[in-house]
Amino acid sequence: MGFPKEIYDRAAAVLAERRQRAREQSQRHRQEIYRLLPQIEQIDSQLRQVGMKTIQAVAGAPDTLEQIIERLKTQSLALQKQRDDLLEAAGLLEIYRDDGYTCKKCRDTGYVGAQKCECFQKLLRQAAFDALGAAHLGLGGHVPGQGGAVADGFGRLPAACRRHRGIVQPVGIGPQGLAGFSQHPAHGGQLHPGDVPNGVDTEL
Repeated sequence: MGFPKEIYDRAAAVLAERRQRAREQSQRHRQEIYRLLPQIEQIDSQLRQVGMKTIQAVAGAPDTLEQIIERLKTQSLALQKQRDDLLEAAGLLEIYRDDGYTCKKCRDTGYVGAQKCECFQKLLRQAAFDALGAAHLGLGGHVPGQGGAVADGFGRLPAACRRHRGIVQPVGIGPQGLAGFSQHPAHGGQLHPGDVPNGVDTEL
């Protein structure tokens, strides 16, 4: 199923926000762990140095490259074990390893290899449903790809519903349109046509 560019942009913006939030969370956790266990920061610094030496060795392509790589690999594994043992003893190993990504499969990039991740597909569908619902509920926009721009006031949807509290409340918007309405208590639990505020189309 293809989606207009506006829908892709909205879904991609959500993913970008998730990545930024994950980076900030990971950095906060890392700094707190470094404060509690300064040895971890020292080990991480040593691991970065090993990584740089590995890159330099590969770029230089010396005759003893294989031996150098093996030695650096052994050094790296020893440092990682030392770090993990310290973290586990302090009960911080899982926190250290948590990268903060909402989707562990694609790391909030939206793609696994060349294929769209399930999380990206879900965001695309949700953005399309939101756009469709906003257009039908008269929030000033049109369905993307149908001759108009996306409504810029999706956030006004809850406020529009609250103005008619006790009369009608959209339960949710999905592929079939408006999922349901609350029943009006004044009519014995029955929703009558006159209960629906002007401008709200109940036949999506």
